[in-house]
Amino acid sequence: MFRRAPRIAALAVTLGVVGALPFTSTAAAAFSVELSVPFRNWVVTGSLTPKKLNEPVVLPKGSTFNGVAHLRETSTEVSGAVAGKIFVPPFKTSLKLAGLVPTTVGVTFTEVGESEGTIVPGSGCPETMSPCGTLNVTSKADVGITETGLLGVEVPTECETSEPIVFHLSDTLSVLEMQRTGPRFSGTVTIPSVQCGGLSGLAVGLLLTELMSGPENPYKLHISLVEPAAPEVVTGTATAVSQISGTLNATVNPLTEPVTSCELEYGTSTSYGASVPCASSPGEGDEPAAVSAQATGLSEGTTYHYRILATNTLGTSYGADQTFATLSSSVAPEYGRCVEQKKGEYTNASCTEKSAKANKGAYEWAPGPAPTCVAQKKGEYTN
Repeated sequence: MFRRAPRIAALAVTLGVVGALPFTSTAAAAFSVELSVPFRNWVVTGSLTPKKLNEPVVLPKGSTFNGVAHLRETSTEVSGAVAGKIFVPPFKTSLKLAGLVPTTVGVTFTEVGESEGTIVPGSGCPETMSPCGTLNVTSKADVGITETGLLGVEVPTECETSEPIVFHLSDTLSVLEMQRTGPRFSGTVTIPSVQCGGLSGLAVGLLLTELMSGPENPYKLHISLVEPAAPEVVTGTATAVSQISGTLNATVNPLTEPVTSCELEYGTSTSYGASVPCASSPGEGDEPAAVSAQATGLSEGTTYHYRILATNTLGTSYGADQTFATLSSSVAPEYGRCVEQKKGEYTNASCTEKSAKANKGAYEWAPGPAPTCVAQKKGEYTN
């Protein structure tokens, strides 16, 4: 079921990988290229959530897509046809019947026929300089239940959906998106009734039908060149360090999976103790993205430890420990601010990078007196 969807996704992704080459090499010149793109063992990930159970059935590791895309690409659009097959190994998943009773279920996905579809010229892609196409595919698969386990006792079953589950898949991507992150599909499907053989087939079939069948069951599918993983993170160098603050920098590579949490931990030891969210999200691409956060309320002349950590649905990654030292009260410049002006010594808004030529920058450091710390009932500081 979900298998098919991903195959198509894969097709689109490779389409982007190959298609991007002639496009970038011909720049503004108009052209038309026809080519066939094979997909060999692309990684398929995804899930289907039976609405009544409200628990996702996740495709297992080892799910792959193999197929081919026949493409025609110009400088502004891409079109063609795709076909292929998805392999999903038999697997087991844990569900809770009625939301209470833990149950192990053996599952199979058997593709009906072959996934076939078209790529038509699309619009609305963010990368305006990249060809854009809409992938439309109809995919079908039978879902089987090979066993059910309750309280450690596994009972073989002979159950299958009474008819294939039908996925109508569509996604619009630029060639660059296809190349970087791969196609993703999401939507809802109708799960048909479940039929079972054997002596207890009628009763089991009625139970599974009651628990799983019906419309509007959400699914998510993704095909990519590599297995999705937790983000790759690198702790960077602190900048704009003053007596009481500093900018903590890092890079995060989402590896095509949306980052759900990004923050920098800091403190006077490797136990840290404080954290601040990244000022901007690294997104869900497959290239390192620069992130930063401002650590404030620090003590003068003190060494601080810090590191990056980022999380997606596949796990959390921690960066290596780094240190920086805040300025002491005797070190110039004193407290101040970086201001924008025509003839400045610095090229960036934090006044940490000097211009190659004197007074050719756009920013200048404006020193000032140390701020006054006053006593009040609701304050941010303890000293």
